[in-house]
Amino acid sequence: MRSLQGRVGIAVVTCLALSGCRTPRQDPGVRLAWCDAQAEQRQVVEVTAKSARQDCAVGLPLTGPAGVPFRIAMEEQPDVPLPVFRDADGTVCVRVPGAMAAGQTRRVLASWSKAPGWAASPVVGVRPEDGDEYAFVTFNDAWDFDEGDQEGIARWGDNPTMYGKISVENGMLIVPVTGNDPYLIWGNMFGPSEPGEGLHIDSKLYTTLSLRVKQSCARAKWTLYLTDGNGVYKGCDVDVAGTEFQVLRFDLAALFPGFWDGREFRAVRIDTTNNQPGATVEIDWVRLNRAPVHVTAGPVFTAAQVEARERVTAIRARLPRFVQAGEKVPCQAAGLNGGGKAEDGAPIAARLVDGANVVACGMAGGGASAPAVLDVGGQIGERTWLVGVCDDLGRPAQPMLRLPVTVTPAALDHYELIPARTAVPVTRREVSVLVWAADRFGNHLPVDVRTPQWSLTGGVVVTSGELRGAPATVAVTCAETPRTRHEIVLRDAAGHEGRTVVTTLAYRKDGVTLNARGWFVDTKGELYLPLGGFYANWPSGLPGPDGALNRSTDLFPCGPSPYTHGFPWPPEVEKQVQDYLGLCHRHGVTGLRLMLRNMDIVGRVDPVQLKAVLHLFDLARPLGIRFDVALFEDYTKPPYVSTEIVEKIVLPQYTADELRQLPPHRARFLVRKDILPRAELRYTDADAIRCQKDYLDELLPYLAEREEVLCYEFENEMVFPPMSWVNEITAYIRAIDPHTPILGNPGPHDWPEPWRWRDAKMDLFSYHPYNDGCPGADHGAVMFMRSKWAAAAGFPMFTGEGGINQNRWQKDVKKVSPECAMRGIRDQIWLSMCAGANGAFMWTADHEWQMAEFGKVTTAVQALGVDLRTLTRRQPRTVLVMPADKSANANAYALGYALLSRGVDFDTRPAEAAGGYASAVDAVKADPATLSVAPELFEPATGYQVCYLATADLDQVVIYLRNIAGGIVDQGGGARPCYVREPKPALAAVRLLNSRTWPTVTAFDLDDAKVVPATVAPDGRLAIGAGETTHDFVIGLRRAR
Repeated sequence: MRSLQGRVGIAVVTCLALSGCRTPRQDPGVRLAWCDAQAEQRQVVEVTAKSARQDCAVGLPLTGPAGVPFRIAMEEQPDVPLPVFRDADGTVCVRVPGAMAAGQTRRVLASWSKAPGWAASPVVGVRPEDGDEYAFVTFNDAWDFDEGDQEGIARWGDNPTMYGKISVENGMLIVPVTGNDPYLIWGNMFGPSEPGEGLHIDSKLYTTLSLRVKQSCARAKWTLYLTDGNGVYKGCDVDVAGTEFQVLRFDLAALFPGFWDGREFRAVRIDTTNNQPGATVEIDWVRLNRAPVHVTAGPVFTAAQVEARERVTAIRARLPRFVQAGEKVPCQAAGLNGGGKAEDGAPIAARLVDGANVVACGMAGGGASAPAVLDVGGQIGERTWLVGVCDDLGRPAQPMLRLPVTVTPAALDHYELIPARTAVPVTRREVSVLVWAADRFGNHLPVDVRTPQWSLTGGVVVTSGELRGAPATVAVTCAETPRTRHEIVLRDAAGHEGRTVVTTLAYRKDGVTLNARGWFVDTKGELYLPLGGFYANWPSGLPGPDGALNRSTDLFPCGPSPYTHGFPWPPEVEKQVQDYLGLCHRHGVTGLRLMLRNMDIVGRVDPVQLKAVLHLFDLARPLGIRFDVALFEDYTKPPYVSTEIVEKIVLPQYTADELRQLPPHRARFLVRKDILPRAELRYTDADAIRCQKDYLDELLPYLAEREEVLCYEFENEMVFPPMSWVNEITAYIRAIDPHTPILGNPGPHDWPEPWRWRDAKMDLFSYHPYNDGCPGADHGAVMFMRSKWAAAAGFPMFTGEGGINQNRWQKDVKKVSPECAMRGIRDQIWLSMCAGANGAFMWTADHEWQMAEFGKVTTAVQALGVDLRTLTRRQPRTVLVMPADKSANANAYALGYALLSRGVDFDTRPAEAAGGYASAVDAVKADPATLSVAPELFEPATGYQVCYLATADLDQVVIYLRNIAGGIVDQGGGARPCYVREPKPALAAVRLLNSRTWPTVTAFDLDDAKVVPATVAPDGRLAIGAGETTHDFVIGLRRAR
């Protein structure tokens, strides 16, 4: 909002388009000659192609006389009528014949006449379709089932039980649905694609998918999947209601932002009526169309108006020099001929413009029933009046007046109170508030209030006499009590008012923060490593005789399952939580991950769950356990995108009176039940974002004072959130609580998603390196590569979930052994830390051994004597150059395994950011079997791999030495292999290269959890123990600092 000060006056200008008053003759506009003597009226429609088009179908918004015969023709062939089709809404549809290049414009002429024998356009009964539709152009056969075949559908799924007998009858594909996951696929969606196989859809050209369908059920969820040329696929759910034929149209770029982005696609999959066995689906056609043309329709003219227009040589108009925002300005104008007389029939167009943007437009003469009334809008500033003869597209053309006009603020409507901060620490209770006067559009005015009247709540004190200025400033002193909400209302003698709210907060005193090197430290400066994670919502019971852990209760359920424990908790729940926290503490767990499930009840906090969460914190505090708190719901669970959540979870917590009093942005979801149709829209919908902020306003004052809160996580596994949302919510959180680190956690954990997050403004990055390994890279090596990708995001980071069997939870999937699962957690901890992670979280532990691995970390770090707080990771000499997409990820895993085997540290970067490294490995082209990159610092002995974390000056180094002597084995088998490393006896050793030495060398055995002897030979060979072993080790190398 801009302020505009100074005298506001009105200047009435009468200008003749004579020397100095008329725009130089440049663009005469579109002024076509009248070429049909029998035509009584005519309208010109301009059609502009966004991409190359051929015989494209166009809807023409005609406004000519109803019931009069009309002809549609091209400008270049005005006497050749084109066939037309009339939609139910009156739109006239026509196919524009011939080719159009991208950006090319062609004109269609619509003429009306009652003359006998006049050649009108023939009316057809079928709507014309694009001549450049994908299937028609590619296969010379549209996907319309008119020939009685299935139009090249390549696959039906999910299995034969999903469908009954499929048939084609009368041009319709008849699909009886018998299962929960029915789909049909054109192209090759799954697996590798051979050259020439599948579809080849250019997403630069084709932008819209549409299908005409009918379903027998009243409502069902359909899903559209698209697979790109590299086999990456994404889907989107669509709610379809009704049992009559309907056309579903999808703007693919809007539906799949960042995916339908110009790349080639090889498959289209349509899931019909999910979870509706017994339904019958009919499909008439499926079409993939190019970008629609842009259509501009001009006004309807008579021949007399066009002739009069050509006689105009000057313009006369009356327009003000100054106007107020929101004013509606009448514009009376006339065109004058060479003799200075008005051409009454000449059409005149008027516009108000702001640079190239049209603010308002209208017809100001030439038979218009009244002067044009131009709404100047709510924005203030300098504008321009344009008044000229009206061309065939309704635009002012020469001769034309161009007159300056200033839009000033409207009358005082209200005041705006803007506090320097809305969250006020109880230790600094004073805050200044700016006061602006404003019009109804929000434009600022100077303040002049002689006797301000204040209405205050919460014990706030305002120090103020008369208010004057642009803006005025008042001092406010808040109450001493934390979480006090102070409403401050200003009124003047005329009843204008403004209001704001500030809240006092007591920020935690004994928390942890990130230091300059990305490590967590407490208020005493001591290192804090977040270790454990799990899922605090699912406490486990105590371990059984075999060490197995099982969930004892669902403490905070997600989805449509309501929270049932209340508060205080029943005694059995209290004991289950205490047992779980005690078990974590005994195994050295320092942090848990808590997801606030259904805590956001549309802009409000669930008060009962909040009390339970704070009690959980109370129980964890004596044990030194802190929480990564996920603030929002994930995937399709937020109430803004789920009718089921609103009905089952949210609405029962509101009274009828509360619903009546809701502000519009919340009433939309709870009263009107206008739920967003797609989950990703919660990141861009203004009402949803406003509700999210309301929720944070209430929640964060409670969390900001709790020392048990480690960080705020937006939500679990975010699926391609726009960075605009990430940064907006980050800024909003920091305005309330600037002390708590904010963590982002993308759902796709593979390259290139982490690189996209470099544009985020939060503090921490988290990733979930779930995988089953692959023949060329075990489970650990894949995690290591994902850690390298995560590090490329440029933030302090740690793994937010993980675990081998935690990724193999399905009943028919074989689990790996407890020993193997334990080593998976060990690899996750140390491989990620050597890539720069400042801690490690996993998903819910299913065996006590997995918990125990976290307890070893603090002991090992203390034993090694390395001060991680002061450690900044040394940039390696080697960079693994990644492509812009995920096409090389599988090869990158194998390359990571090969580099670990050689002891080579590396970064990952896209090509444009891969400078500054001594050597580069191309992830697309490099062969792991022939990789020749030499290690710089350390070379592992046969049977071991090495990764390390080192300072730039090499004064401190942590080495992880892991046993791979048995190679990579499959412990999964069957349809779901699981490739893991198999330890075998081998000499645990690493060679220190280039004559580098460290006075202090400490080795820690991760299997026995103790320090073991380590010796360095004159040739630099660092050996652990005297014989072969299957164990893994961490080694600390230190020089005096």
